[in-house]
Amino acid sequence: MNKYFIIAFTLFFLNAAHSQSNIDYNLLDSIKCELGNADNIKEAKVIHEKFKNGSTKILCLLVKYKTDSIDRYWLVGPAIRYFKNGQVKGKSNTDFRTNVVRDTTKLFFKDGAQKAFYIYPKEYSDSILCGPLFKLNKMNYYYFVPISYIHSFYYRNEKGSFSEGAYKIVLKPNRTKKKHGIWKKYDYKKGILSVKEYDMGTLIFEKVEKQTND
Repeated sequence: MNKYFIIAFTLFFLNAAHSQSNIDYNLLDSIKCELGNADNIKEAKVIHEKFKNGSTKILCLLVKYKTDSIDRYWLVGPAIRYFKNGQVKGKSNTDFRTNVVRDTTKLFFKDGAQKAFYIYPKEYSDSILCGPLFKLNKMNYYYFVPISYIHSFYYRNEKGSFSEGAYKIVLKPNRTKKKHGIWKKYDYKKGILSVKEYDMGTLIFEKVEKQTND
């Protein structure tokens, strides 16, 4: 099979798999078989870790490249993690051609509500080597991360308060983490408590709601 067809085929199905709420093992296994025919792939394997109750814990795809003198495993394509209750814990996608994490990595609470997003740019000047994105049983693997990205988070506690915000993360030349974009604080009974907007760490807007005593 033509190696360029294999690459195009693989990229199509990796993107298709990432768009699904659940990544199917059989789909990843078929992608693994196609990758095995690529000239630069030494090994491709599907990782399917399970909880003791038999439910899926982690499902992802790893490869080794013939050109990698260190003989490392690399994370490629979509990966998904679950809680024991079957809810999705996290989803990520790593570019097959560059091994750079792409699109948006999503994390969730056990009830399915969103917890955090890591939003990666389509265009970037550089990337850094990282690993692992999540723990696998007795296995190390690697991937790259763009030098800058947005970390958007959602926080809540048992008392009913809720907050959301985002950081701009820059990894080179020195790691910086600055508040960026809209930050909000909520109370389930009182509603919005405050709204703030930041531009790379500088507060440019603030609105605090007046609260009345019950």
